[in-house]
Amino acid sequence: MELPEELTEQFEQMLVEYEEAKQVEYITSIERLGMKRGFQQGTQQGFQRGEEQGFQRGEKQGFQRGAQQTVQQLLFETLQVRFDAVPERVMESLNKIDQLETLKSLHKEAITIASLAEFEQLLERQG
Repeated sequence: MELPEELTEQFEQMLVEYEEAKQVEYITSIERLGMKRGFQQGTQQGFQRGEEQGFQRGEKQGFQRGAQQTVQQLLFETLQVRFDAVPERVMESLNKIDQLETLKSLHKEAITIASLAEFEQLLERQG
C-alpha cells in the first residue's frame, strides 16, 4: 500500500515533528525486524563464546586436578617405598594440599629426606 505523494509528505512532516517533540525516533517494522535479528545473532554468539570459555576453563581445571592427583599418588608411593608404613595422618595432610608446586616440592623432599619423622615436620611447616 502506498500513500499519495501529498499524504506521504504530510506524514513525514508530522513524524519529524512528533520525533522532535517526544525526542524519540520512529522505528519501522523493517528496522524492528533487523534489530530483533541482530539481538538474536548477538545473543547466540555470546552463548557460543561463553560456552567455549567455560569448556576451556573446565578443561584447564581438570588438567590441573589430574596433575595434582598424579603427584599426590607419586608422593604416597615414594613414602611407602622409602618408609614402608605411612601413617594415615600423613596421607590426610597430603590430601589437603591442592597446590601443585607444593606437592612437587614435597615429592622431591620425600626422595632424599632421612626419615618419616623429618618428612612429617616438613609437612607441618607447609600447613
